[in-house]
Amino acid sequence: MLASTLPKIPSIGKRDKLQRVVFTSVECSSCHAKTKQAFKDGDYIVKEIGKCEKCGGPKVIALIYSEQSAGPK
Repeated sequence: MLASTLPKIPSIGKRDKLQRVVFTSVECSSCHAKTKQAFKDGDYIVKEIGKCEKCGGPKVIALIYSEQSAGPK
């Protein structure tokens, strides 16, 4: 009954379903070299994933983010 007394909120427009791709940003803890790779199951921020190719320091996941894909919707 209460829901029927609340005002209806108007829609702000049709939302397109965007295709998104998830990436992982990896940074060396020593020389701060950054790389981007595809997200894999099990990735999480501050996870150590190997050694830096430039200096041999530890590489850690710094950021996980998504970008809109270039393909059709």
